[in-house]
Amino acid sequence: MKNTKKKYYAYAVPDGALGVADNWKQCEKIVSGRTGAKYHGFESKEEAVRWLALGARYEVKHVKKLEPGIYFDAVTGRG
Repeated sequence: MKNTKKKYYAYAVPDGALGVADNWKQCEKIVSGRTGAKYHGFESKEEAVRWLALGARYEVKHVKKLEPGIYFDAVTGRG
């Protein structure tokens, strides 16, 4: 059975071009043969855009959207 789930591909090429392709064929045309090009597949376009905003680093594996709420950093600050 073929996987029919839609995927989006974020790409960053050395000349500074960033974007999100709607399919692998489109992304492949952009990154193929480009030394230093980065790309990563995501389940949503929003995740792909966030990966690019975080510097298109392969170390960033998941960029799920946080649920609305108030978040506290318990490590910084006084006391």
